[in-house]
Amino acid sequence: MFGVYMNISDIKRIIKYHEGEKLTVYKDTLGYLTVGVGHLLLKKDGVYHVGDVITQSKSDEWFESDVNNAIAVAKHFLGDNLYKLSVNRQLVIVDMCFNLGSKIESFKTFKASLLLDRYDLACTSMQNSLWYKQVGRRGVNLVAIMRTDLLTAS
Repeated sequence: MFGVYMNISDIKRIIKYHEGEKLTVYKDTLGYLTVGVGHLLLKKDGVYHVGDVITQSKSDEWFESDVNNAIAVAKHFLGDNLYKLSVNRQLVIVDMCFNLGSKIESFKTFKASLLLDRYDLACTSMQNSLWYKQVGRRGVNLVAIMRTDLLTAS
C-alpha cells in the first residue's frame, strides 16, 4: 500500500530483531558505551560504566525516543517522499536511520534511486556500501525487504 504512514510496531520489531536488547552496559564494535536496544549512551543520559544495569522501563523509554529520532532522520532524508514508499520500504529507511543516524545523508546514490522508484539500484547501492559490510544480517535482511517489499525477519 502506497501513500500511507509507516507501521511503527513492525519498525520496532525489526529494529529489536537487528539490535537485540541488553540491559547491561557494554561497548559496541566501535567502542561506544551502549545499552538497551542499541542505545548509544550520551552525556545527557548520565554516567554509566561497562557492566552497569538499567531497568526494562529505562530501556523502553530510550528505545521509544531513539525510534522517534530515527523517524525524524528518515523524514529529513527523504522528506514527503518517505510516505510515497510502501510501509515495508519505509521500515528499511527507518531501520537504517536508527543504525546510521544522520550518516544516512551520505547515501546519495541510494537516495536518488529511491526517488526514481529504482529499488534494484537502491539495493545495489546498499550492498556496495561500507555500512553493508559492517552490519551483517541486518544488511542482508534490509536489502531483501527493499528488493521484494516483503518482511523477511521476525
